[in-house]
Amino acid sequence: MLKKFHRIFSVPGILIIFFCFSFVLLGAEFRADLKIKQPDEEYEFQYYAQDSLYRLEKLTGEDRILIIADRELDITWALNPEEKAYIELKGTDAAFFNPVRAWEAIRESLNEERVGTETVLGYLCEKYTYTYPEQEEPSVEGWYSAKLNQFIRQIVYYDGGQGDGLLEMTNIIEAPQDDSLFKVPADYQREKSPAEKLEEKEAARPVLTKREETVAPAGRYMGTGGALRVKVEPDKSVRVIIRNQIKEKSVYKVTPLRDGQTVEGEVIESSLSGKGQKTEPFFGHQLKLNEILIEVEEGLISAFVTKEYSSFDEVNRQEYFLLEESGRGLFVYDKYKIVLTFTGDSQAAEDSPIKIKFYKGEYEDVLKEEDFRLRNGQIKKWEFNPGQIRTLNITAGESGGVRVLLEQFPVKVKELSKEEKQQLVQDIIHNELDKVKALLDSGLDVNMNPSSTDSLLMAVSRYSNAEMLKLALDYNPQINFQDEYGNNALTLAVNNLDNYKGMIPL
Repeated sequence: MLKKFHRIFSVPGILIIFFCFSFVLLGAEFRADLKIKQPDEEYEFQYYAQDSLYRLEKLTGEDRILIIADRELDITWALNPEEKAYIELKGTDAAFFNPVRAWEAIRESLNEERVGTETVLGYLCEKYTYTYPEQEEPSVEGWYSAKLNQFIRQIVYYDGGQGDGLLEMTNIIEAPQDDSLFKVPADYQREKSPAEKLEEKEAARPVLTKREETVAPAGRYMGTGGALRVKVEPDKSVRVIIRNQIKEKSVYKVTPLRDGQTVEGEVIESSLSGKGQKTEPFFGHQLKLNEILIEVEEGLISAFVTKEYSSFDEVNRQEYFLLEESGRGLFVYDKYKIVLTFTGDSQAAEDSPIKIKFYKGEYEDVLKEEDFRLRNGQIKKWEFNPGQIRTLNITAGESGGVRVLLEQFPVKVKELSKEEKQQLVQDIIHNELDKVKALLDSGLDVNMNPSSTDSLLMAVSRYSNAEMLKLALDYNPQINFQDEYGNNALTLAVNNLDNYKGMIPL
C-alpha cells in the first residue's frame, strides 16, 4: 500500500519549488497554477493557500500527488485518493513526499540577499538571490510578492550545462478558500509512514545485550549491556567500526587485548550522538592483538571488527562483514585468480538472504548472478580465472549477516618443455579434461603455443570437443590469434567435423 504514496522529486527537482514557499503564509488566501520546468521534464500543480496551510495537487504525469501541509505544526499529510488512505509525516521526514518541506529544511544553508524590486505578473516583487556558502555566484533567483506573502517566480541555475530550472505561478486568484481543501477527509484511513515503519522494524531487531564471543570478521547490533569479544590474529592490524543507530547518545568502550590482558594506553572510551554518526578506531599489527572487546554502556550501535592484511603479502586478501540490508561493490585485479568465500553469520535468523552479481566490466556485462539463502556456519565459495570478472556486487537482505573473504592469487607462469608440450597436445586430442585443467590451474599461460603454429585455444578447436573448448574459454584466452595462414580458433572449429556443432555456439 505504501508504495502508492509517490515521492515527488529528487533533490534537484525539489530545489525548483522550494523558494516559492519559503516564507510562512499568514493571512494570504488564493489559488494558482504552478508550473515547474526542469531541464528534462515539466510538472504542473494546482496550489491552494490559507494562512499556514497549503495544498498541492499534481496535474501531470501518471502518478497523482496530493499533499496537505501545516507549516505552523510542521506536519505533512500525503493522501492516496484511490485507496482512501493517508500517511502523516513530521518535520524532515516529509522531505521525499513534500517538496515544500524538503527545501524549507535546507534554507538555512543558503545566503539570502535582497537585490531590488521588479513587477512580475502585475505584482510588485522584491528580488532575492540565494548563494551556497562555498560559492560566489548565486544558484537561485526569486521574486517575492509581499501582497501574497509568496514567491511567484523562481529560477535555478544548474551546473554542468544542464540548463536552468524555471518556476512560475500563473492564473493567481485571490479569494477565500474552502476549509475542506486543507483537511484530510473523514473516511480516509491513516497508514504508517516510512519513518514509523522503520522505527517498528528497528524496535523488533535482535540486539546483543549480553556477552558473545566470535571471530573476525564480525558484525553485530549492540544495545546497553552488550559485550562482543572478537578473536583476531596477532600478526594482523585490526579495524573497528562503530556506528550510532539512534538519535540520542550511545556510550561505548573498545578494549584491545593481548593474551587476555588489556593493552594499556589503547583503550577507547567514548560516545556518539546522532543517528548514523560513526568512528573507525584502528589498531596496528605491532600491538600483536589476540582479541577486541566492545562494550556498550548506554544506547544502540552497530559494531564491526575486521582484520587488515598487509599490502606486501603475495596473496591479496580483504575481509568484510555485511549486516542486514547492506551491500558492497568490489573491484578485482585482471591477472589474478579470484577466490571469494562467504560464511553465514546472521544475528537475527537461522539463515541470510544473499544476492551477488559478477561482472565482466565495471558493474556492467553480467557474467553470473545468484540469489540464495546461506545458513549460519555454511560456507559458499566461488573461483574465477584471471580476467574472467572485473567487479562484483554483494547484497545481504533482511535479517542477513555474512562474513566475506576476497582472495586474489597472482598467477605464476608455468613453462613447458618440448616433451611436455607434445604431451599437452595428446591430452587435448584425447579430451583429458582433468589433466589440461590441472596445467592451467598451475599457472600455464592459456595463450601459449603447444605447437609451432597453434595456440592452446586453436589446438583445442582443431582436435578436441565442446567440453574442452568451454574449459579453455573459462581462462579468458585471446580468441582472435591467427597463424601465418590466417587461421584462428573459429575457422579451425568450423573444420572440426566431429564437434563443430557444439563448438560454434561457444
